[in-house]
Amino acid sequence: MAVGTINEDMILKSLPSNSTFTVVEFILEKRGKWYSWIDRGKKLPYNVSEGELVAITNLSTTNVVATGSGASAALKFKVSCSTLEGSIEKMGYIKVSSTDWPLLGRPDYSLLIFGFDGDIPTDIRKKIPYLMRPDPWHVGIGIQDHKIALVASANASLSTTVISNILGGIVTAHTEALKWVVKAL
Repeated sequence: MAVGTINEDMILKSLPSNSTFTVVEFILEKRGKWYSWIDRGKKLPYNVSEGELVAITNLSTTNVVATGSGASAALKFKVSCSTLEGSIEKMGYIKVSSTDWPLLGRPDYSLLIFGFDGDIPTDIRKKIPYLMRPDPWHVGIGIQDHKIALVASANASLSTTVISNILGGIVTAHTEALKWVVKAL
């Protein structure tokens, strides 16, 4: 892993069987010597199934001694769900950025900012290892009792059970390692 680069995978850990998760847009940043890109190997829009890679984000610079605020990369998505009451669609976003870049190194933390359109964003951070690829971000969708949840974690243990517990009001997870947005349908 290059000093001036952060590559991160994003995985869809949970998606109800009656739902689709569609990536509809990439929002890339190029500013001075900072740039970002997103790769999935598919043409937009594309659907992502449970357990699949949503995207690979890359935050980078053309100058390994660049410091300060780096680039960010975002994607817009649509969740569609069929329930007994009818069909529902929600638009949302997931943005990857970082803390400031030091001289001759990488930032201390990667930041994930996410939410549904029109809502206040939620953010979570994870430590970036030195000269190693960071562990993937994990996102999940849950639907229960006319509520939809978008859950994100830096921990691979994000599961349907965790999402169900959040929707049911039972929160036992460490809140710095797991964040969520629940919205009435």
